Amino acid sequence: MKNITVAGEVLFDCYPSYKKLGGAPFNFAYHINKLVGKVNLISAVGNDDEGIEIINFMKQSGMDTNNIQINNYSTGLVNVNLNDEKIPSFEILENSAYDFIEFDAIKNSNDNELFYFGTLAQRNRTSRETIQRLLQNQSKVFYDVNLRQNYFNKEILLYSLNNAGIVKMNNEELEIILNLFQIEKSNLFEQKALKVKNHFGIDILIITLGKDGSILFGDKISYQNKKVNSVTDTVGAGDAYSAMFVAAMLKNKNLDLCNKFGVEFAADICQVEGAVPSDDKIYTTYLEKLNE
Repeated sequence: MKNITVAGEVLFDCYPSYKKLGGAPFNFAYHINKLVGKVNLISAVGNDDEGIEIINFMKQSGMDTNNIQINNYSTGLVNVNLNDEKIPSFEILENSAYDFIEFDAIKNSNDNELFYFGTLAQRNRTSRETIQRLLQNQSKVFYDVNLRQNYFNKEILLYSLNNAGIVKMNNEELEIILNLFQIEKSNLFEQKALKVKNHFGIDILIITLGKDGSILFGDKISYQNKKVNSVTDTVGAGDAYSAMFVAAMLKNKNLDLCNKFGVEFAADICQVEGAVPSDDKIYTTYLEKLNE
């Protein structure tokens, strides 16, 4: 299999009493490395203790660090607070290392099976131009919208949505995009999603619905849900969905099964602390399903 290339932020999610490695692209890449292998993460860390910790963790996890650039900015940090329902709110620090990913420093980013990117790392011109140059000539592109605070604008979203075949967003992000691009509203949720899908020429549009699962719009519509009895936190649940969906898709599973596996894996991640599980046992069952 060719590479799966991922571009964007790697950072630490800092909770009141502990910190966990995170950033949607990193979370996605970590899961993909466990499920599929051959992941090429393009990001940047600072020349600081956190940056060293990230690179060491990636090496210990068997991840390729060739495209983790080291620069003179601080490694990305996000302050995370969980409400009573374990839903996170984020305070994202600016001018972080991942805002300054240099295109000319990238090694071996061509010949990809799939290219994944998001929105946050495009907030700064340097990383934005790098990601948008990488987007050119990609055969299969997955865009995880993942809007955070005010770190997006119409131009970034327009370029991103126009250059992705597979797009994932949540219900709130769907409403933001409908308003921002003045797309004709509808009282019916499915009609709203289809209007966005058609407006940008998206092949597969995935809307995640939190505890209500997700709905996928491709050639057909697929709805999947799984009840979670005990939520530890929901950080990284969407990234887990994305990774499992892609892993299943690359194994040529049908879209309904890709959606089902994604929802089930996201539900399992909600039962561990942070976005990245400390125990690989969580992957065993899914590897068996993927290889059936």
